[in-house]
Amino acid sequence: MLVWYEQEGIVCGPVFCDERGNRVRAKQYEVEILTQLEWIQTNLDDLISPNVNVFEDMGIRRDFCRGSNGRAVSQEVSQTVIDLNNRWSVCE
Repeated sequence: MLVWYEQEGIVCGPVFCDERGNRVRAKQYEVEILTQLEWIQTNLDDLISPNVNVFEDMGIRRDFCRGSNGRAVSQEVSQTVIDLNNRWSVCE
């Protein structure tokens, strides 16, 4: 997504935004994203198990957060930084 944004000349701002660049909830794109994941499951072997019901078992909010946490751990980001990033509104 970052590569696509860069190609579009977008260098800062929210990931999920409307055509004017205003932030929108990721949930607004959930059907489109899950539809793409379902296509990946059907057409690309071994990426998403056929036992997974994409629309029932996956969700934008929890899966993106889990994915970013996993990436942060693999990059050896400290747990304190991960917690601050995920719970900034609680901490602040």
